[in-house]
Amino acid sequence: MPPIKAERMKTGPVLLLIAVTVAATLVGAGPVTVSPSGSARAYAFVLEDVSVLDSGVPSGVVQVSVSYYGAYTLLGASLGLTARCGGAEVSAGSVDVGSWRPGTVKTARFTLNTSSLGSECTLRVSVSWGDSWDDAQKTYTGLGGSTSLEYSFTACWGERVSVGVRPQMVYSSTVNPVLLVVENSGRTALRQVEVYVAPQGSVLLNASVPTVFELGDLKPGERRVVPLSVVPQSPFPSFSVTVSYLDCSGSKKSVAQQVYLYAAAGQSIVVVPDPPVLVAGQASNVSLRVVNAGGVAVKGLSLVLGVQKSPLSVSPSFLVVGDLGPGESRSVPVTVLVPATASSSESVAYQALYSVEGGGLATSGGSFTFYVAQRSSVSITSVDVVPQSPEVGSNVIFAVSLVDDGTFPVYAVNVSAYASRGLSPLRSTYAYLGQLNPQVLTTVPFSFRAVEEGMQEVRFVVTYRDAYGYSRSAERTVYVNVARQQPSRQAQGGSANPYVYLAAVAVALLLAAAYAARKRRG
Repeated sequence: MPPIKAERMKTGPVLLLIAVTVAATLVGAGPVTVSPSGSARAYAFVLEDVSVLDSGVPSGVVQVSVSYYGAYTLLGASLGLTARCGGAEVSAGSVDVGSWRPGTVKTARFTLNTSSLGSECTLRVSVSWGDSWDDAQKTYTGLGGSTSLEYSFTACWGERVSVGVRPQMVYSSTVNPVLLVVENSGRTALRQVEVYVAPQGSVLLNASVPTVFELGDLKPGERRVVPLSVVPQSPFPSFSVTVSYLDCSGSKKSVAQQVYLYAAAGQSIVVVPDPPVLVAGQASNVSLRVVNAGGVAVKGLSLVLGVQKSPLSVSPSFLVVGDLGPGESRSVPVTVLVPATASSSESVAYQALYSVEGGGLATSGGSFTFYVAQRSSVSITSVDVVPQSPEVGSNVIFAVSLVDDGTFPVYAVNVSAYASRGLSPLRSTYAYLGQLNPQVLTTVPFSFRAVEEGMQEVRFVVTYRDAYGYSRSAERTVYVNVARQQPSRQAQGGSANPYVYLAAVAVALLLAAAYAARKRRG
C-alpha cells in the first residue's frame, strides 16, 4: 500500500505504533497504512466490506465500509472510489464522512456508470483527511493525509430477473389457467434457477407445498414458462415469487417480487339477442350471439335459459354452443313466443356451463333483455252494403266496421271513402275518429246515390298513428253492381225514396249492432 502523505510530522512513543498495528492485525481483513519511518504515530485502515447494491445498467450502486485505527481523530475525512473492470475505468467521485474517531467504521455508497464495465473488477478506495485531533492534548495536530485500499472481485453488471403472469385477469369461483413467466432480462447468465411461489388470496391446484420449480440455467434474454391452476378467493389475488440463482461469480442470490392478479366478479360469457326488439302477441325467430368476453378459452360451452319470472316462452331452453376462444362468438337460433300482455322489457336469465384448460367444470350466470313492442294496428273487419243490389237513382249505405286489434290505443284515426263516378256522395266522404281503444268495435257509415248502372267501386282507407307515433294505414275495397231502374219504380216517382233511405240506414245500424254483440260474445 502507498504510504500516507502527511503535511507535518510529530514524534511520540513507539509503543503507540505497536499498539495500533496489533489492533489492525486482530481485525485481519485489510491493508494497514502507517506513517513514514521515524514517525511516532500510526494510521491503520481496513476495508471491511464491499457490496454491490445495484448491478443494473447503465448505473449501479456499490457500498464500501472502511474501519480506522489510529491515535488521532481524523477531521474532514472523505472516501473516494474508482473502478477498473475489464479494461474500462470509471470514477465515482468522493463522499464526505466528516470526523472519524479511532476504532469506528465509515460506510459510503457510490453510483457507477456501468455501461462499459466488464465483470472482473478492481476497486480502489481512497481515504483522505484534512486535519486530526489529539484527544489527549486537546489540540489540533495539523496533520492531514491520504491513502488508498484496493479490492478485486467479480461483478455481474446488468443482472436482472423479470417475473410476470399471463393473463392477469382471472375469474372468481372457477379454475383459471395462469402462466408464470420468468425471464433473464439482464446481460449475464443465471445458473441453477429456482422459483418459489406463495399464493396470496388464491389457491394453487395440483401443486406441492412449498411450491418450488427448478428452471435450470437461463441465458440473457431467455425465459421459462410455468403453468399454474389458480382459484381466486379474493378480488385482488397475488403471488409472492422468489427467484433464487447463482450469478456470474457463483454467488447465491435471491430476488423477491410480488405479482398481482385481478379476479373479475362478473361472468365471462355474454349473450346478446339479435334482434332485441320483439312484437307482442306473436312468435319471433331470434339469434342468440354467445360471446366469450374473457381472456381464457372455454370448452364444451352450454347454455341453460330460465324464464321463470318472464311471460316469454323460449325454445329450446338448453343450447349447445361448443368451444370458444378468447373474444370468439357463435350464434344459436331460438324461437320466442311473446304474449300480447307482455310489458315493455322482459329479461331472460341464463346459466353458462363450460370447462377451462387445466380445470374442471365452471359456471357463470347472467341475463339478457328483450324489448317488447306493443302492437297497435287497425283492421277493417267488414263493410256492409245496403241495399246489396241497388238500382240507378237509389241510395246506397256502406257501414265500415273498424277495430284496434292490438294492445295499445291508436291515435288520429281517420276513415276516408273513395268511390267511382257511378256513386255520388250524399254526405262527407271522411270521418275523423281520433283515439281508438283496443278491442272496441266502431262502425262508420257512408252514403252514396247510385247515378250510373254497372259495377261500381268504393275504396276505404284508414290512417292512424300507433303507440310509438308511426303513421300507418289500412284499406279495403268493395264492389257493388248498380242495376238499371225498373219502369214501375220510375212511375212511382220519388215519393218512396225517403222511406227507402231511412230503412237502409236502420238496417245498417242493426247489422253493426248485431256484429258488435257477436264479437263480445265470442
